[in-house]
Amino acid sequence: MSVALELCNNCYIISPHSNDTFYLHFDIYLDDSDNIIVDNTLLEIPTAVEEIDAILNIPVKFVRGTAVYKQHLKVINKEDFEVSGLIEFLLEPSCVPYDVEFVSSYRSGVMKVKKIKTSISKEYKL
Repeated sequence: MSVALELCNNCYIISPHSNDTFYLHFDIYLDDSDNIIVDNTLLEIPTAVEEIDAILNIPVKFVRGTAVYKQHLKVINKEDFEVSGLIEFLLEPSCVPYDVEFVSSYRSGVMKVKKIKTSISKEYKL
């Protein structure tokens, strides 16, 4: 599975490979399923470069411009199935967390991903 990001203007997100524990990092989640095995290694292309965060004064890996994330999925049940998923990220500099809900479906040997909706995270307090 791959996710392509195009961040406009001066927007950026935090890499899933950043070592900080303050920001919400980009991440992909799939619901538990007996039909697939998810490799938890998330490949980032290009690899984000560490910068010193101006607010925290610590190293943070920011993703600017475009990026592609790849996660390997292994189908272990050849029957048709669906599994729900979620992509989470914090869009900066607005500091707004977003959720992208999607469904991965496997039909007749073909895996497809369909975006359901993008919304501001329910945990976000205005």
